[in-house]
Amino acid sequence: EDKTAFALALDISQHFFFSEKWAARIDMKNRRFQEEVLQFSTGSVARKSDKTTTLWQIGFTYYFDSPAFMRKKKVEEDAGGLK
Repeated sequence: EDKTAFALALDISQHFFFSEKWAARIDMKNRRFQEEVLQFSTGSVARKSDKTTTLWQIGFTYYFDSPAFMRKKKVEEDAGGLK
């Protein structure tokens, strides 16, 4: 049986730059939804419950092209800090 349901989601990400191309990344993904558990033999709803899941991810990002704010900073440094 296929059903759709309303779910709330909140994602927060933070990048920590080591250089113009490399950054460490921390993500928190939070989901809230209602779950229906069905009985195998009859297919009727055995129970309903609200679920909240939180997932933490840690990773590294390599930018093939520098992010725009890094390119702007580089141009300002090359110009001797003049804007």
